Amino acid sequence: MSRFAEDSATAALFLMASTGGIDTTRVHVIHASLSGHTETLATAIASGAQATGAQVHLTVAEQTQVDEVAQADAIIWGSSGYFGGVNPRMAGFFERLGGLWLSGGLQGKVGGVFATTSTLHGGLETVLHALSTAMLHHGMILVSNSGPLTPERVRYGCPYGAAAVVETADNLDLATGQPSTGEMQLAYAFGQRVANVAAALSMAGSTREGRPWYG
Repeated sequence: MSRFAEDSATAALFLMASTGGIDTTRVHVIHASLSGHTETLATAIASGAQATGAQVHLTVAEQTQVDEVAQADAIIWGSSGYFGGVNPRMAGFFERLGGLWLSGGLQGKVGGVFATTSTLHGGLETVLHALSTAMLHHGMILVSNSGPLTPERVRYGCPYGAAAVVETADNLDLATGQPSTGEMQLAYAFGQRVANVAAALSMAGSTREGRPWYG
């Protein structure tokens, strides 16, 4: 196992907001990272969500507890690319969500996705679509990664989710590349956007006599 993978296997962080705002909104960011790049992008997303005042839980896919996922108002999950699809760690996590699919436990929750690949044409958008499809099967409400056409968004933006292309060495222990500053900025903004949408829908639901906003 690579150094990055070992670090990821022990990573489970609670990021609690230190200021006011949408402090009742719970955002769960879940990543399946093989060489550390996806984890880095996940950290930027979590920081963006935290900046809104949300309570943010950042976990590794294989260590994520299903009951914790069900408690979140918004879920943002991401994976590195693996032959054009999600990597085995994320696929294994999806398999553990069968009970939630059967019970409808994620229906109406806000969702967003993110992905990384090591080459420009290595299936980045295919991975994002696969991650999004899983959310649609659960009845979740997807948030796009759209926004003002800043120089960063023109160069690195992707409407399907936060994304990064990071060159990876043959030896994962030598894979020192990281997402660019622009990619990290867009990931941060995406975390903010998903958290804000979740907060707005939660507030709308609170005015419907306890009924979920989508019911």
